[in-house]
Amino acid sequence: MFALAWTLGAQAFVSVGPNGTFATIQQGVAQAIANGDDEVRVQLRCFGCSYGEDVDFDTSVSINLSGGWAADFQSQNAVLNSAVTGSDANAHR
Repeated sequence: MFALAWTLGAQAFVSVGPNGTFATIQQGVAQAIANGDDEVRVQLRCFGCSYGEDVDFDTSVSINLSGGWAADFQSQNAVLNSAVTGSDANAHR
């Protein structure tokens, strides 16, 4: 599989969503981890829509995950907020 990362100046990012390189956030995060320090931009699909997936962030690599991005991944919706809810999976073992 060939992975494509967008670049904006010197900063690279991985795109997730209908117009992105990856369909799921997990795929985008996995690629960001493989790339090293990277940003994952998640496209805004529709108001109230959720990606609703479990994402593994078990890494020492710094990843910036942000949502609400336009289809071209160059602008972010200032009104609609993104939320990531997480927990330590090890706490439940």
